[in-house]
Amino acid sequence: MPRLREIFLDLPAQWERNNKFVWRIFPFFCALCLIAGTIFFVYSPRTALIIDQLSLGYPRPQIIETITRLLRNNGYTVRYVPHQDISVEFFRTLPTLKADLILLRIHSSARIYTPNNEVVEDVSVSLCTGEPISKKYRQERNSGQLGGFEIAGNDTLFFSVRDAFFRRNAVGRFNQAVILMMGCESLCIPSTAQTFLDMGAQAVVGWSDQLSVEYMDQATIALLEEWFHNGQSLAEAIKITQRRIGRDSYYPKTELRLLQQSGTTERMIP
Repeated sequence: MPRLREIFLDLPAQWERNNKFVWRIFPFFCALCLIAGTIFFVYSPRTALIIDQLSLGYPRPQIIETITRLLRNNGYTVRYVPHQDISVEFFRTLPTLKADLILLRIHSSARIYTPNNEVVEDVSVSLCTGEPISKKYRQERNSGQLGGFEIAGNDTLFFSVRDAFFRRNAVGRFNQAVILMMGCESLCIPSTAQTFLDMGAQAVVGWSDQLSVEYMDQATIALLEEWFHNGQSLAEAIKITQRRIGRDSYYPKTELRLLQQSGTTERMIP
């Protein structure tokens, strides 16, 4: 028992010595945590999504390789999504992927066909999925959130998603992402792009009219090069890109546009 009594009597002294040691190392520990947090914040890789619905019908592996290299060389971790993985559910959960940059290499349209087979301008831009039309999503179809997309040269109809689908069904918010909607008429009307901004996107780039796939791919690469390599702002990079690539020989009226958090659409023709 004497030994046990000595141990208990000596505990306050031990605690005092331990406390002094803890308080000596505490500032160093806090500084280490601050440095580690700063390094993680500054050097944590940004993420980019290449959503390539056009890989069905217009596969361009060399274009995708060039875009991927541009992104990786500028600090992005790249995820490639082929057409067969671009379902309605994929678009529903797109914001949860928390990408910093989203490249939509997809069919899109701001026009619809009436029952009389007349083409009229829609109130939303429809984004084509890679999911064939089926009896699924009855409520979404009946409420106009989903449509059917017919691709030239393909007998299969595919689901398309509209801005109402994102507003009512999308999960999560975009993490200040920049979204490049490189398909036809993607900023012919701003409703879908504005929905993306309302969901937390920082900026949306798109086209005012239809365009050829070749011109779209050329513009995408030029835009990334100007934005990344030459240190331009996104708005300035769009202006320079348009000057650099000229007009689409098939659709000369189309032009790049930018919609930002301010809510204003800018015409990027110099």
